[in-house]
Amino acid sequence: MADFRPQGFLKPSPSTEGRIGYQDDRVSFKGVLGFAAILVVVVVAAQYVLVQMMSQYGAQEAREKQGASPMLTTPWEVPGPRLQPDPAAERIQVQAAQREHLASYGWLDRDKGVAHIPIERAMDILAKSGLPEIKAPPAGDSPLKPPAEAEKAAAPPAAKAEAEAKKAP
Repeated sequence: MADFRPQGFLKPSPSTEGRIGYQDDRVSFKGVLGFAAILVVVVVAAQYVLVQMMSQYGAQEAREKQGASPMLTTPWEVPGPRLQPDPAAERIQVQAAQREHLASYGWLDRDKGVAHIPIERAMDILAKSGLPEIKAPPAGDSPLKPPAEAEKAAAPPAAKAEAEAKKAP
């Protein structure tokens, strides 16, 4: 308990008539009330000044709108952006047109004799005849050869014959 004693010496205050304790005479009710009153007056005055300023700005703006130059006003209405009124309906129309094109016959290039046929018909033709055979490119034309094979392919024919002769005993 000795640790909880105040440090130093307690001195009685003259305003407490010699008793030791807190000083309650330092907080003045009149001071707090006066501060609150002044604060309210300042806030009300600031609000009044702001209202007056805003009314003046509004009146000034109205005067400027009335006396606007005819060059600044447009006699016609400026068109807005051309947006799709109903994008979902337009998407449905485009998809229907695409489906109709895929399900019909027609020419792609009449001069070259290139036409399009419906997908169902093309699938039937492929099912009956099979996929066409595609010839593989010659082995010498492959850009993905290992470096040793690429050098052999790039060598003149006489060098190739010599290399093959060395391999065969």
